[in-house]
Amino acid sequence: MILLNLLIIDNKLVYRHIYKYFDLKIGLDMFFINKKNNDDIKTKAYDILHSIYGKNASFREGQYEAIEATLSHKRTLVVQKTGWGKSLIYFVCSKILKAQNKGLTIIISPLLTLMENQIEQATQFNLKCEQLNSSTYERHEEILNGMANNQYDLIFATPETLCKTNIITSLSSGSINIALIVVDEAHCISDWGHDFRLEYTKIKDIITTLPESTHILATTATANNIVINDINEQFGGDTFISRGSLTRKSLNIQTSVFNDDYEKYAFILQHIQSIPGTGIIYCLTKNDCESLSEFLNMHNISARPFYSGLNNDFNNETLSLFKENKIKAIVATIKLAMGFDKGDVSFVINYDIPKNITLCYQEIGRAGRNIDNAYIIILFSNRDIKINNFFIEQAFPTEEDSLDVYNCVKNNNGITKRAIQSLVNIQSGKINKSIDFLEHDGFIYKDNNKYYTAPKTYFYNKEHYNAITKQRYEDLENMKNIINVKTCLSKYIVNKLDDTTAQNCGKCTNCRQKLLFSTNLNEQALREAHNFIDNKYIVIEPRKMWLDGQSNKKIPLINEIGFALTKYNNSFYGDLVKQGKYGDLKGFSDKLLNKVCDVIPKLFAKQKILYITAVPSKNSTLVEDFTKQVAEKLHLKYIKILEKITNTHQKDQQNSSYQCSHARSSFKIIDNIQHPHNYNIILLDDMKDSGWTLTVCGYLLREYGFEKVFPFALADSSNKDD
Repeated sequence: MILLNLLIIDNKLVYRHIYKYFDLKIGLDMFFINKKNNDDIKTKAYDILHSIYGKNASFREGQYEAIEATLSHKRTLVVQKTGWGKSLIYFVCSKILKAQNKGLTIIISPLLTLMENQIEQATQFNLKCEQLNSSTYERHEEILNGMANNQYDLIFATPETLCKTNIITSLSSGSINIALIVVDEAHCISDWGHDFRLEYTKIKDIITTLPESTHILATTATANNIVINDINEQFGGDTFISRGSLTRKSLNIQTSVFNDDYEKYAFILQHIQSIPGTGIIYCLTKNDCESLSEFLNMHNISARPFYSGLNNDFNNETLSLFKENKIKAIVATIKLAMGFDKGDVSFVINYDIPKNITLCYQEIGRAGRNIDNAYIIILFSNRDIKINNFFIEQAFPTEEDSLDVYNCVKNNNGITKRAIQSLVNIQSGKINKSIDFLEHDGFIYKDNNKYYTAPKTYFYNKEHYNAITKQRYEDLENMKNIINVKTCLSKYIVNKLDDTTAQNCGKCTNCRQKLLFSTNLNEQALREAHNFIDNKYIVIEPRKMWLDGQSNKKIPLINEIGFALTKYNNSFYGDLVKQGKYGDLKGFSDKLLNKVCDVIPKLFAKQKILYITAVPSKNSTLVEDFTKQVAEKLHLKYIKILEKITNTHQKDQQNSSYQCSHARSSFKIIDNIQHPHNYNIILLDDMKDSGWTLTVCGYLLREYGFEKVFPFALADSSNKDD
C-alpha cells in the first residue's frame, strides 16, 4: 500500500525506491546463493578430508580457501611453500566435481617422477588415475577413449603430450568432459620463472579451447611477483591468488665456501654419516652425480645417481630404495627438485650453488616436511659460477643461429633436422634450440619429421631475450650473495621470493653465530678425495661408423676404448691442461707429464703396447713434443705417422656432420713411411671433444696396418653429458 501511494504522489521517487529495492534484492539473492554454494563446498570438502585423515582433521591455513576459490572463481593460482599440501587442493576439488558428474581432472605435470609421486597420493582419495606421457605413448588412443567414456577421475599429462594435435582436438571438441585443469609447477609457464619450458606456454592456448565453465587451478612454491603477474596475465587478468608464508621452520641452513672439488668431496665424506636419516645431494651436472655417488659408495656410504638420461627403471628403483630408507643419499640434478615428496628427508646438500634463489628454495624444500629438524648445506666454489653462467648463456638461441636455421628451412622447405645439421655449421644442441624457438614462435612448423616455414614474418625477439638474460644474471648474483649474508639465511631466501612476512629462523648458522658442521677438513678425508678425483678417468667410447659421402655406405670404425685424463673444467689437472695450452709458458708441466706416465701403464696394462703417436697439428708441435716425452719416460717407441693437411681447425666445426667431414679431409698417413704392422699403438691428443679427430686418425692407423688403436686425451672438453 505504501508503495502504491508513493506511485500516485511522486513518480520519480517511486522509481528510485523500486530500483533500490530490486538492486538490493538481486544482491541479497546472489549473496544467499553464493553462501549456500560455498557452504555446500565447505561441507563436502570437510567430509572428504575427514574420510581420509580422520574426523579431527582440519585444513591448513589457506587450503580450504583455495578449494573454494577453485570451485567458484574459475581461475586460481596457489603460491604456497613446499610441503604445504598443494596437491590436497586439487584432489579434493576433483572428488567434489566428479561426484557432481561435471567431468574429470587433468593435471599437467612436468616430470614422470613427479607424476608417480602424485598418483601414489591420489590413491588415498580413491581416485582412478591414468597417465598421458611418453611412457604410455602406445596406449594414448586407448586412454583418450577411456577419458571420453568417463573411466577415469584424474589424468596426469606432460605439456608435451597435451600439445599433440589429436589430444587437443579431443579436448576442444567436447568429446571429453573436463571439469578441472590443474597446472602443477606453474612457474614453468612463465619465461621469467626459474624452470621455464616452452611447451608450458602453450597451455594457455589449450585453456582457451575449453568451455568457460572449466575450472583452472595453478600451483607452485616458487613464484615471485614477476612470475605471479605473468601467470595472472596469461590466465586473463582476474585470477584469485592464494599466497602464504614461505618460511620452512624445520630447516637448519649452513653455507660454506671451498676452493675446489677436493675440499667439497672431503667435507661431504667427513660429515654425511653424522647426519641421521636420508637425504639428497644436488649437483649441476650429470657427471658430478655419477662421480660423487661412486665416491660415497667406495667409502661404504650407499648412494645412487639420479638424472634425465638414466634408465627409467633404474631411476624408479632408486626412488623406491630412497623412500624405504635403504640408501643414505640420492645424488641428483634438478630432475628431482620439483614435487618429490618424502616427509622424512633429513638433509639436502647443494654440491654447487643453484642458479637462483627460487630453484634453491625448490631444492631445499625437499627436506624436513614431516620432521622437526632437517639440515641444509649449500656449498660454493668459483667453478659453480662458471657452470651457471654457461646455462644462462645457452638459454636462448643466438640471433645469428636462429636466422641461419630459419634461412636453411626457408631455402629447403621440407627439410629434416639431420639435413639442417649438414648445411649449417652450428652445434647440434644449438640447432635443436633454434628449431624449438622458431617452431614455438610460429615461424616454422613440423610435418612428418620435416620442417617448413610458416606464413609469418620472421623476427628475432632480442629485447625480450636480453631482458630475461639480464634478470637471470641478477638472480645468480642474489644466489651468490647468500654466501656473504650476515643476517638470517632463511629470511634472506624467502625475502628474495617477495615474501616479506619472514622472521629470523633462529636455526641457521647466522642466527646461531655458529657452524652446524665444521669446515676444518681432516687430512684423511682430503687424501681420500684426492685419490679418487685424481684417478677418475673419462672413458672415450669409440664411434661405431660413419656414412661415406661418395658411396653412401656405412664404414665401420674399430678404435678400442680409450681414456681422457680429466674433464677440461675440473680442478687441478684440467687447469694444468689449460695452462699448458694457453699459459705464458707454452708447454705442459712436469706434473702433468708425471701423471700421464703414471696413468697410461695402469689403463693399458694388458694391451702389450709398443708404439705411441700424436695427433698432428699444422702450426704447433705442443702435442707432438709432449708425446715424445711420454714415449721416452715409458720406454715406448714414438713414431710420426700422421700428417695434418689443412690449416682449418676442428674446434671451429660445430656439429657432428661438419666435425666428421672436416676430420676426414684433414689427415693422412705420411707418404712412404715405414713402420711395423700388426702392433698396438696409443694415439695421444690434448683435447677430446666430439671424438671425430681421434676416430679418423685411428681409422687411418688401422687401415695402414696397426692391430689396435687406443685413444688417449689429456682432457675431455665435451659437455653433452652435462
